[in-house]
Amino acid sequence: MLNIVESDQPLANDDELREIVNRHLPFVNVMSLGQVLALRKLRKQASELTEEERVGYTYLLLCTVAGVSAGVQNTG
Repeated sequence: MLNIVESDQPLANDDELREIVNRHLPFVNVMSLGQVLALRKLRKQASELTEEERVGYTYLLLCTVAGVSAGVQNTG
């Protein structure tokens, strides 16, 4: 994608948006990591989980998706 816009970094021409994204990146990364770990657990070890654990991991996924969605809605 950077080749298309002929840039060496994302958002090189938009200082304001780059600052907003960089400020929120640590929070989004944590939620993304939570999603990955929960999905991995549900996919690879679903048969070993109790019903309560499956519900918990599913709830974690829904919360992180909602969190990312709210962040995007509020910041663009």
